[in-house]
Amino acid sequence: MALGTNKAAMMYQPLFSATGGTVSTVGSYTVHTFTAGADFVVSGAAGTVDIMVLAGAGGGGFTPGPGQPFGTGGGGGGGMKYLPSYNIAVGTHTVGIGGGGTTGQPGTASSIGSVATATAGGGGGYHSFPGSASYDGAAGGSGGGGCGIPPNGYGGLGTANEGHNGGLSASKTDAGGGGGVTGAGGRHGGAPQSGGSGATEGSSAIHNWTTGSGTSTLNINGTGTQYGKGGEAQESQTPGGANTGYGGNGGYGTSGAAANGGSGGSGLVVVRYLT
Repeated sequence: MALGTNKAAMMYQPLFSATGGTVSTVGSYTVHTFTAGADFVVSGAAGTVDIMVLAGAGGGGFTPGPGQPFGTGGGGGGGMKYLPSYNIAVGTHTVGIGGGGTTGQPGTASSIGSVATATAGGGGGYHSFPGSASYDGAAGGSGGGGCGIPPNGYGGLGTANEGHNGGLSASKTDAGGGGGVTGAGGRHGGAPQSGGSGATEGSSAIHNWTTGSGTSTLNINGTGTQYGKGGEAQESQTPGGANTGYGGNGGYGTSGAAANGGSGGSGLVVVRYLT
């Protein structure tokens, strides 16, 4: 009797299961999407999952006026970590979703337990006239763009394998765009300058954080969405958008007028696995 019991125990293998977030089915995958803080709970046994962690983005720069026309830098896109084929342990993995930064301010980080934390995007360079200023874009997951006014602002540095640098300004009306997950911010050059490119789901090759080297195509939710794009320099006050990790656009102040930059977009965490 005891032998039979032991054989049954040996034959039984607990199965992987998970709860948390908004659950959907995309093809052969179960997808858990987190747009706000919650828990991803793994029961039964460890399992192989794909994980995307996107941080909150930086806000675009501002000029409080009064003064001459000045351009300000775009906010840096939220940093991204992608972990394909990651073996996740049984237990509760608390998910935190980073918020987007307000005008000229950095966003906040996103995370999933101790598995991965993505770095927030840096704020765009800004100034006042007359008065104090922060002409350089801030460092972050992707760096904010530099503000346009002599001395010209440098783009903030991006975090290795999460994002790219913000763009350098060249003059008071030539500010830099924020950096993005897959591309650096550019210079304004007299026309609205898009920030650095984000990572497009289903097509962009980005760093593989599971192996720590090489790249993998970002496949996570089947939406084809671009995430973590840098904000445009000296453009409208357009915000980055919820759960996009887009940097906010930098403001452009005409003579005597103040101009705020747009707020950065909040972050996102997605986990998927074969079912």
